[in-house]
Amino acid sequence: MATVGVLWEHEWSKHGVCAASDDSFILNELDYFNVSLEIKLKVNLMRYFTNELALIVPDVVHDPTLPRTEDHICRRCGKQEAVFFQSQTLKAEENMRLYYVCTNVECLHKWTE
Repeated sequence: MATVGVLWEHEWSKHGVCAASDDSFILNELDYFNVSLEIKLKVNLMRYFTNELALIVPDVVHDPTLPRTEDHICRRCGKQEAVFFQSQTLKAEENMRLYYVCTNVECLHKWTE
């Protein structure tokens, strides 16, 4: 099993040396990882790398307050009924979006249009 030191050495040699240039304030491993941690604290990276559909809980198909549609056929199982709702996307620069969940409990496919 690799030690933490081996991990940091690998990360520096694989990624950090590219960030360290003659005009950079990143001079060594410590600088590189301090800058990385600062960025992590300032930017919610999960917002950009998370699959929004994965965040939808399949149990929404049992919510009686959500509207249903028969106008959107599930591409996975062919069922002609889906629960749908509108939500702001994780990326603030994008508009509201409709999300659909197939009501077939054997399928529960999620999609957006």
